[in-house]
Amino acid sequence: MFPMEGESVYLSPIIDFHNREILSYAVGTNAKMDKIKYMLSELDNKHHQNIKGMILQSDQGVQY
Repeated sequence: MFPMEGESVYLSPIIDFHNREILSYAVGTNAKMDKIKYMLSELDNKHHQNIKGMILQSDQGVQY
């Protein structure tokens, strides 16, 4: 969460911890499930061939 003038902006990235590359992300003014679904959809669209067997780990919150 990044505080801005009068509201907060949430960044939700998927990071490859081997090379620290950001594979996908979503940005919004809330941390609701639609942002997470969008981020995962973009991951599939951009890296479809390379995500088989991928393990996602998160300690961010209930929406994850």
